[in-house]
Amino acid sequence: MDRKKLTIQKLIQIIRTKPTTRRQAVRRKRVIIALAMRLAILLFVILLVLLIATGVRSCSRKRAEKKAAAEVKAQQEKEESGTLKLGFTGCMILHQSILSSYLDENGIYDFTEPFQYVESYYQKADIMTCEMEGCIGNENTGISGYPLFCYPDVFPGNLQSVGIDMQMLATNHIYDGKSEGLSNTLSVYKEQKVPFTGIRAKNKDKRYKIVKKKGMKIGYVDYTYGTPTSFNALSVDEKDAELINMFREASPEDFYQAVEDQIKAMREDGAEFIIYNLHWGVEYDLEPSEDQKAIAQKLCDLGVDVIIGGHPHVIQPIEVLKSEDGKHKTFCIYSIGNAFSNQTKGVSTDTAHCEDGVILSMDLKKNDKGKVTITDMDMVPTWVYREKRKQTKTKEEIEQEADATLTAQTEEGEEAEDDANALYNYAVLPLDNVKKLEKKTGLSGVRDSAQRSYDRTMKILGEGFEEAKKELVKSK
Repeated sequence: MDRKKLTIQKLIQIIRTKPTTRRQAVRRKRVIIALAMRLAILLFVILLVLLIATGVRSCSRKRAEKKAAAEVKAQQEKEESGTLKLGFTGCMILHQSILSSYLDENGIYDFTEPFQYVESYYQKADIMTCEMEGCIGNENTGISGYPLFCYPDVFPGNLQSVGIDMQMLATNHIYDGKSEGLSNTLSVYKEQKVPFTGIRAKNKDKRYKIVKKKGMKIGYVDYTYGTPTSFNALSVDEKDAELINMFREASPEDFYQAVEDQIKAMREDGAEFIIYNLHWGVEYDLEPSEDQKAIAQKLCDLGVDVIIGGHPHVIQPIEVLKSEDGKHKTFCIYSIGNAFSNQTKGVSTDTAHCEDGVILSMDLKKNDKGKVTITDMDMVPTWVYREKRKQTKTKEEIEQEADATLTAQTEEGEEAEDDANALYNYAVLPLDNVKKLEKKTGLSGVRDSAQRSYDRTMKILGEGFEEAKKELVKSK
């Protein structure tokens, strides 16, 4: 029989038929071997096909995963790139009237309410900063306003919750609680995970902070005037002095060297835009001192991009500085004023300028060459409004509090003619639309005062701000 013509039925018949002769047995054996070989080949082919198919699927899956990962990365890069909005506002100061007004019957402080109308403005910035002027107190330092500002430990978190992303702590009041207050301030900020700069926990820690966002790295540095032997009428322990960023305003040569070294270090850490917050100048002066101008010019020469000044408690002008070699320009606001305080005209000062503040913002973008430039700027004047609350305390409580405050020191020697027992509602109000302010906030009778605040601020900042936009803003 021809093997090529063997059908499956014949093969099965040969295998199932019991051989009766030796020839039939040999033939049956050969058929079984041939069939087994065919089956083995078939199985091998099937296995090979499965392996190939699995490999193809695996490669396809890997390609798909790789593609998906690339798409995710591209999306992240897209989200991280683009415009970075920086925001700046002024000093946050808790005078005794504010401390008393925001302490509830359970002994709990909460200072978020005064920011309800500016919170959305703070939130618009990708990185919003302010000066926190004081230290964080505890049972040893106590909680107090002027002259020693020791605040409740909820304050850093309160500011963060309303949109302040990083707080500048190098001020002339950071040591008001002495070593205990400084140590407690560092501990509270660390525990609450509130970003800050201006002070540090250890000598080896950096004096600056670099924030990475939207694909850009921004370097922040915060300094206050002062020396270890003359720091806001207090002497600073030698071990603490190194933890506070301070400089001699009248003889800043050592400070210049420190700035040069810091800029170099920040650049090595990848910083592409550098901001210095400086607590300097003369309180209540509406113009910068010669020392401020000289220091600002030197920082411009060294390559600082933005200078945000504080401490005078009033707004001082904006200026664009140009380096001596003509290659660099620096935005400088000599004083950004108070963001929140009880420094009200006729209470603790004889000027309404202490009620005025501003929210500055800058849009940054990185160009194709990797250089970060300013593509837009905005400015919203603010005004601190306060309204006396209706008295809900008993006569006995009022008398007890009056006895307790008879010998207390308050700002300017006394919190002036301010009623030490009165409680107030405070509000930081945005003045970008004074005409609609009352309707927007529900506060009646504030328009005229708000308009005067707006006019005061624009008189000082308006011209310089417009000039800064012309000088510094590059096309998007």
